[in-house]
Amino acid sequence: MLQNNPLASQTIITVDPGQTTAKKIEDAGYHVKLFSDAFKALQDNSSDSIKGVILDIKACSVHKGNLISEFRQKWPFAPLIAITDEEDLEQTADALSSGACDYINRSKIESELISRLESRVLESQKREEQVYFSLGDITVDVKKRLVTCGSKQKHISPTEVSLIQCLAASNGIIVDRELIKKRCWRQTDVTDNALNRKLHEVRRILADLSERVTIKTIYGSGFLLEIENQEERFVTP
Repeated sequence: MLQNNPLASQTIITVDPGQTTAKKIEDAGYHVKLFSDAFKALQDNSSDSIKGVILDIKACSVHKGNLISEFRQKWPFAPLIAITDEEDLEQTADALSSGACDYINRSKIESELISRLESRVLESQKREEQVYFSLGDITVDVKKRLVTCGSKQKHISPTEVSLIQCLAASNGIIVDRELIKKRCWRQTDVTDNALNRKLHEVRRILADLSERVTIKTIYGSGFLLEIENQEERFVTP
């Protein structure tokens, strides 16, 4: 393990039938959970502790698009990097459109994998730690617990701030109920009614301020923060 690595001990899910990437990631200071099969990886229960996902497209076979979407929904806050075959532009395009935040050609693993991984993990951490960010036409001041749109402002509770942060940090990915409870209340024994009440309050606040930012219920899956005509959800001030 490398000394003084700020990313040391963080857990990375690695799905690699050939097991060629795990040692390289471990040597960079990460803890690796290695799977040779994508379906087995999706059964892992350490959802909130995962800081990144490396997914070899070979492990997804012909179902790569759907499986990448499942990985992104299971770990919505962890950046996913797809390992693709060189010069296969269709494969790369499928990976990115299905939810991968980055890709790396198989031939460049040795030279680029760790730098890409560290960049994406640190970028994800920075987003989660932001105390001021924009969502469409509104801004959220986490420290002051203030949501602003033009001349309109709303003060919100700490839990409501956490809910907005949680849904925004998923960057357009559905977040399931249990993961929201764990991140916003630091526990999972919160009732569905308590979560529903808080979501109702957040929706009401957003509706009073903006017509562009909404929270959708995806029945059977979770919740999704949507921003009309907005691709980038976090804007550094």
